[in-house]
Amino acid sequence: MPVRMMRTGTAAFAPTCGYNQHENVTVLCFRTAHHRRFELRLPGRHDPVPDATRSLLGVMTGAWATQAVRTMAELRIADHLAARPGLDADTLADHTGTDLDALRRLLRYLATLGLLTASADGTCHLTALGEPLHTGTEFSLHPLALLYGGPFHDSFAGLTYAVRTGQEAFAHRHGQHHFTYFAEHPELGDLFHRAMAASAEMFTPVPDLVDFSGVRRVADVGGGVSRYRPAQAPRKGRGAALNVRLPPRGRHQRRRPRVPPSSGAP
Repeated sequence: MPVRMMRTGTAAFAPTCGYNQHENVTVLCFRTAHHRRFELRLPGRHDPVPDATRSLLGVMTGAWATQAVRTMAELRIADHLAARPGLDADTLADHTGTDLDALRRLLRYLATLGLLTASADGTCHLTALGEPLHTGTEFSLHPLALLYGGPFHDSFAGLTYAVRTGQEAFAHRHGQHHFTYFAEHPELGDLFHRAMAASAEMFTPVPDLVDFSGVRRVADVGGGVSRYRPAQAPRKGRGAALNVRLPPRGRHQRRRPRVPPSSGAP
C-alpha cells in the first residue's frame, strides 16, 4: 500500500516512514503542531509515494542542512554527546552557552537529518552518521563541516556570477583567490589545512580503482597539509610517487619537488 502525505486543514503531517523487518510492520511517525508524537503501525512493508515537489523542496533547503551541521560542529555538540551520552537539552545549553529554546529546535532538526536521536525523555544520543563530527575520532570531519559551512558555502552565493563570466566565485565574493585569502587570514588557513588532512581518508581507495602499472611517477600537488601518501599508489611495478605541499605564500614561485628517499625514483 503506498503511503501519502496527509493534510488536515492548513496543517501538514509529514510522516517519517520506517520498515521494521523483525516485526514485519511499517511505522509512520507523526508530529502535531504542538509537537505531540503519535505512530501508525501498518502490517507489512509500505514505501512512500515519490513526491516531486517535496523532493525539490529538500534540494532547495539543502543549504539549511549545511548550516545546521556547521552549527553542530561549531558548538561541538558531537563532542559533548560522545563524552556524556544521554545529555538533555538543558545540560547541552549550559555546556554550549546557547539559548535553550533555540537549541531544542536545532536538536530536533539535527535528529531529522539523522545526526543524533532525541528521545521522549529529552535526552540525546549521537548516531553513526553524526559520529564523524566528534573531534576525537580518527579522520574527524569536524574541520570539513566548518569549512564547507563557512567560506566555501559563502562562495556559492557567487555561483551565478561564475557561470555567467567564467570567473572564480570566491574571488568575486572576497576580492582574491582563496589561497591568498586564507594566507591573509591565518585562522581560515589553519582550518583549510585541517580540513584537507581530514579529507585524505576519502582517497584511500584510489590505488585499487586506478591502474598505475604503466605509470612511472604519481604526484599529489596541492596546498596545505595532507595525510594522503601517494607513494602507496603505484603498487605494481617500480613507479615513484611525490607528495608536494606548497606553502600558502609564494605559491606562484616555482619550486623543485623533493622526492622522498623511500619513493624509489630513479
